[in-house]
Amino acid sequence: MDNAMMAERSESSEWAGMRVLPTLTQRQTEVLVFLSRYFQTNRDYPTQREIAEHFGVSQNAAALHLGALSKKNYVVRLPGERRNIRLTGLALEKLRMIGEEIGAQMAFGF
Repeated sequence: MDNAMMAERSESSEWAGMRVLPTLTQRQTEVLVFLSRYFQTNRDYPTQREIAEHFGVSQNAAALHLGALSKKNYVVRLPGERRNIRLTGLALEKLRMIGEEIGAQMAFGF
């Protein structure tokens, strides 16, 4: 395969009909799974403070993890709301790939 074909393939983020999702660190994966499980249990998303408390880190560290997930399009933050973290469709796809159960309410965005 020549360099032009490889560059085209990497730019499209698809390969043989499969989407290549952005990679996550172990901690980012743990945060993503926590957000999913928290929502399924509480029918709401956690605050940044609750994420920090769960992982035993500072709120600044939690913000950095959320920022990385946001940059990779796994979460969005809704301005003006207290519980403003939301998982994206890409996050649900990633969670399915790693074997996490996705409840119906999460799949339909409730």
